Amino acid sequence: MREFENWRKRFLTRSSLFILWLIHRKPMTGYDIVKVMRNDGIRVSCSFVYPMLTLLTDLGLIEVHEENTGKRKRKVYRITSKGRKYLYSVREKILSPLRKEFLRFLLEGD
Repeated sequence: MREFENWRKRFLTRSSLFILWLIHRKPMTGYDIVKVMRNDGIRVSCSFVYPMLTLLTDLGLIEVHEENTGKRKRKVYRITSKGRKYLYSVREKILSPLRKEFLRFLLEGD
């Protein structure tokens, strides 16, 4: 099972990382995520977002809570501590080489 989890983690896309980051900013419903992405000019559908939410939930990076809103129940997604650690580790992997290159540029020039 652990091997399968590692395989799935390697295939997290930029879109799923963006979704994880949105949820990191504040808990959101799937519909809220779709709205934010569309407002940002990203062409996305519910049929894309909800499988990503399922993947992130299965990996333990987010968790879902049901909230009652009148007659309906809404699923609100929140980042877990594991998800926060994963997001920060991805950020460091991306930024660390860029920081070194930028500092080299500042100190040495072209």
